[in-house]
Amino acid sequence: YRIVVREIHFKKKPLVRAPTGSVIIRFPLQLDNFGSASEIDVIHKFTDELAISITEVGLGEFDGDEFGGGECVFFMYATDPDKLFEHIENLLHSAIFLQGGTAELKLPNAKLPYRTVNL
Repeated sequence: YRIVVREIHFKKKPLVRAPTGSVIIRFPLQLDNFGSASEIDVIHKFTDELAISITEVGLGEFDGDEFGGGECVFFMYATDPDKLFEHIENLLHSAIFLQGGTAELKLPNAKLPYRTVNL
């Protein structure tokens, strides 16, 4: 795996309580195990937009991405993963590179603690 660390600076609204749920996005990369440089660039521009969108409304946090094994994974955490997913769903569907991917929601205190959504 290759991990790319970048700093994003923006105003952050504090969460009311610590996040207990998550939204994990998984999707296949187009080229090799780690994606091409141009593919990674497009994904990072998208995740910048995603992180700002999540943080500005105070629904949770974007914790980063991971490349390897022919896929990319986004990690997001929230007190209410359903609300977070509802907020970002249109943005996710607008990204062509996410087609064929999945969103995995970990829902704390729910009868069914996990839900998977095809993108």
